Amino acid sequence: MKRVIKHMVRSTRILAACCFITTSLSATLDAQESVFSFPSESTDVASIAMGGNISLSPSQPLYSLPTLSLNGIEKWSASYSVVAIPLTKNASGATHSFAGCYRIRRGLDISLGGRVRRSLPVELTSETGNVFGHFTPSEGSVDLAVAMALSRKLSGYIRGSYLMSSVGVTARGVAASVGVAYEDNFRLADDQVVYSTMALSLDNVGPKLSYRGRTSSGSTDVRGKVSLPSALALRAGLHTALTDDHTLGLALSGGYFYHLRPYYGLYGGVGGEYLWRQMLSLRIGASVQMRHMIYSAGVGAHYKGLFLQTAYTYNPDMQQRGTLSLGLSYTI
Repeated sequence: MKRVIKHMVRSTRILAACCFITTSLSATLDAQESVFSFPSESTDVASIAMGGNISLSPSQPLYSLPTLSLNGIEKWSASYSVVAIPLTKNASGATHSFAGCYRIRRGLDISLGGRVRRSLPVELTSETGNVFGHFTPSEGSVDLAVAMALSRKLSGYIRGSYLMSSVGVTARGVAASVGVAYEDNFRLADDQVVYSTMALSLDNVGPKLSYRGRTSSGSTDVRGKVSLPSALALRAGLHTALTDDHTLGLALSGGYFYHLRPYYGLYGGVGGEYLWRQMLSLRIGASVQMRHMIYSAGVGAHYKGLFLQTAYTYNPDMQQRGTLSLGLSYTI
């Protein structure tokens, strides 16, 4: 009887570890409302290669889960990423992001980062079909986050963002994100230690963004407001060291998009990672959005606080079939 109860408890903990949150969204606006939009995408390259999930690597992704820095750095870290480098001429532009994190004291970190994206020229039209002109869309955000250890196993963060978008008309606004993460470990029957991470977040919540501008001819004034894209996100991760040299991990993610046409609804992802001697990582992942499957694979190299990450994503349903992502970070 005791064995059955023990097995049930262990199974419950494993299932609980598979519930979890995902990441923040940058400013995303609807072109039909006279502002440019692009889908939310993580700027943590290691997570991209796992279908949008947490990586085993101890790098500190600002946009995915700021609480990871609480266990990943000694004093400070810095990173730069180029996400979704287009491999075809007609693909949209890449997203450039940077982040820096500083440890104020044990259990309290502050992060500052930003991201910017500039895409191919588009033709902007109103809901009635009037053409405003051809513009080169650009979008970006500046993000400030504070992560704090709430207890030995529980941590939380809050992030504020200043959002900007321009496509002939200019939109600006602010948003906030809040999340919590729980980390624990347990032993299997053969004394194998399994580490678990669970997270929950509410991302990109704030008042409507205000936009204004004029058409390319200067004859019409355009102004109004648009809702921010927001997301409720869950994520879970498990990893275990098979030996001193070999570590395996599994991660699941899921959530719900709000106010993000046409990306309303549920999304999810799954990923796996193999880490060798804390130096080389191999990753595979898959995610689904709007019933479209996106497959990913990546490699990471780690040496004395320096992390080089690559990821390749493939979407068989879209014209832009392949994209490449690169990331570089350094921790002390």
